[in-house]
Amino acid sequence: MEYEIAPSNDLIMFEEDNEDHIYILRCVYEEIIIGHGIKGNYDEEFHVMTLSEALNANLKELGFLKSDITLLEWLRGRDYEGIRYNHNYAFL
Repeated sequence: MEYEIAPSNDLIMFEEDNEDHIYILRCVYEEIIIGHGIKGNYDEEFHVMTLSEALNANLKELGFLKSDITLLEWLRGRDYEGIRYNHNYAFL
């Protein structure tokens, strides 16, 4: 993240790769978008300026999940399954 710009976004997690339909995008350098839904039925996205803010986002408060859990806790509970480490659209 620190050394690679993502002008066309960097897909960190695809909503179809997890049962909760959470997606995570990185924009430019550190901006993060967290979203929820499936094709044709998406909730309002949550846009933050840092990874720290994103990881501390409460998915229940955002209306994405019924359980009271932060994005970091959710990712840890999945053992980070579904994270894409090399999906910067600028370089695909």
